Amino acid sequence: MMRLRTLWGDRLHRQALHYAMTSFSASVLNNVFVTFYVQTFLTTFHLNQFWFMVGQVVYCVWNCTNDPVFGWIGDTRFQNAQQRRLPRIRVGGPLWALAFLVVWCPFTRDPVANPAIAGLHFIVAMVLYDGAMSYTMVAHQALLADLTSNDRQRERCNMYSAGCHIAGSFAVFAAHQAWESTSMGRFRVLAVGLSVVACLGFCCTSLSSHLTERYDGPASGHAHGVGAGVAPQNAGM
Repeated sequence: MMRLRTLWGDRLHRQALHYAMTSFSASVLNNVFVTFYVQTFLTTFHLNQFWFMVGQVVYCVWNCTNDPVFGWIGDTRFQNAQQRRLPRIRVGGPLWALAFLVVWCPFTRDPVANPAIAGLHFIVAMVLYDGAMSYTMVAHQALLADLTSNDRQRERCNMYSAGCHIAGSFAVFAAHQAWESTSMGRFRVLAVGLSVVACLGFCCTSLSSHLTERYDGPASGHAHGVGAGVAPQNAGM
């Protein structure tokens, strides 16, 4: 207990934990998404193969282009780290959670009679989900360079992120318990709950005062404030 109190009292550990909470939220959403989206669209929503392939092609093109575009926008539009990263996580995280919910809510009750509408749902869901994910995670991954140039602190942030990612992956076990290919009711309720949990994690990162400070000192100690994300001369990105 004393060790835990000591770690929590260390601002560097709190900075690392708050940074890692976005990794937790990303793991909650993405592990459930990649596990169930194919089965949902093909088995439950009865999407035909043609529209599934069209959606996958659109997704591949969009996935290849949105990362560099969002990265370029984030690095050229704003002058300081706080404006570049944290507001994007604050906005992009909830949008990602909302896009996650769109996946499980079909646009038509009869996809066999309305294959184009079912295909449109698949394309819209994939584009929204991947776009919101990229918008959020590009900012989060670039945030680490703005937080510190200290190798030990970067390792600490990555270690906390790995732990939070593992914790978030347990959402898949709950999703398996709620999953029924013939009835999505329980699964949709769980998806709403997971989205709320993910939003809390995104807010923990984006609203944290510890992530508006830059640390470039020794491996232990306290971070120093740098105003609104203004970094010293050796600041990255």
